[in-house]
Amino acid sequence: MKDTHLIREAQQIKLLADRIAKVIESDNDKLQDKLNQKIENIDQLNNTVRNFLEVVSSKKTITSEFLTKIHHELRSPLVPILAYADMLLDSKYGSISDEQRKRLEIISSSTKGLVQTIQDLFNKKTFDVTSDNLDTGKDHKINELGQEKKILDRINTALSDDLDKTKKENVKIKKDLADGYHKIKEREQENLFASKSAQDEQEKNFHLQKKHYISIVMIAVLVSGGFAFYSYYENQVLLSTTSYLLKNYSSNYLIQNLQGDTVNTWVSWRLVTGQTLHINIINEANLSPDKIFAIKDAILSTQTVTLDDSLLHKGPPGTSSVYYKGWEGALDTASAQTTQFYIPEKFDIADSSGGVGEILIKLTNDQNPDGLSGYTKSIADGNQILKTTITIFNAGQLSANQLGAITRHEFGHAMGLAHSSAPEDLMHATIQTEYPYISGCDIDAIKGLYNGDEKSQVVCKK
Repeated sequence: MKDTHLIREAQQIKLLADRIAKVIESDNDKLQDKLNQKIENIDQLNNTVRNFLEVVSSKKTITSEFLTKIHHELRSPLVPILAYADMLLDSKYGSISDEQRKRLEIISSSTKGLVQTIQDLFNKKTFDVTSDNLDTGKDHKINELGQEKKILDRINTALSDDLDKTKKENVKIKKDLADGYHKIKEREQENLFASKSAQDEQEKNFHLQKKHYISIVMIAVLVSGGFAFYSYYENQVLLSTTSYLLKNYSSNYLIQNLQGDTVNTWVSWRLVTGQTLHINIINEANLSPDKIFAIKDAILSTQTVTLDDSLLHKGPPGTSSVYYKGWEGALDTASAQTTQFYIPEKFDIADSSGGVGEILIKLTNDQNPDGLSGYTKSIADGNQILKTTITIFNAGQLSANQLGAITRHEFGHAMGLAHSSAPEDLMHATIQTEYPYISGCDIDAIKGLYNGDEKSQVVCKK
């Protein structure tokens, strides 16, 4: 093979190597996306150089000009290729897989071997070198070193940029740590000051308490008696207020089957254990938030009221009964006893005009033709309640206490209870009790209804 042809082939190899190096250098942000392709290109270049070297090594005589050109064309591009391969191995352009790392290690080792082979192969002792122009050889060597220096300068610049970026990140981290430490010390000083202030205040309070100990004991005695008096006073206020406000209250309820026929039977909810009943309040009367709260409290409250039986003509003075302000508390007590059907005890109340929910409470300013204040209609399939609608009439003219009492009564119908024969009970057809709360009679009726007694009427034995 002629020297000119070998030189052209060496130049083609250099062009290929320069393109590979340029692609890697200019596209390093997306290098991970085509990393396997870059590895293939580097591997192919090494194989091409290796084959070329085998051809050159078979020559016995070579000119110094040819030696210099071949040396330059082959060795120069391998230096950046080797550098970029090492940078890929050091994860300078992102993480690489185990398989990619293994191939890059082979390529790096192979490239280093090629550079050494070129160095050894073009040692003048290997060939019979004919001297043509020694100055030309020196010029080529200078040019070669200059090219390598430019390439190494670009690599060094890239590494310097990474180093500067890392230094800036380190400075920021140190600043953040210093700021965090300063804030911690400030917080410790604040806590120490607060602790000392609290200790001084505690000592001051101790001396004051010691000084007025007898007065405090006397006040405690008075307060203890005051609670009992206040409880009685609160009941008396409710007695006079509620009795007056609800003296004309009357109610009715209706049960319909799926065909729309009115049926006279006992009904109850058939829920899965733990299931929540969803209640929707449709506020057509535009009631204020405090009145809406009174309606919700009549359902969700778990508070109790203990009353002397003599007040309701249910027993002698000194005996008492517990009443519930809300159905959730009453039903929770009822569910303590295992029953055939699950007693509802979980409720979710929403305010929406969409009418979504198993129980709807409709608040209207309309007057009922029969003079009713409340009306409950349940849709049932056999003895199972499917949906209930409670309507409270003339709602805008009712107080919060009135709305709460009416809701308690109607919600009892919604749970399946009929009217009570006892005038003093909440579930009487016309509320006459001075305390419109949920009684033990109502709870017993619920337990029997959901235990298969097939009775919905409330009967009070006490």
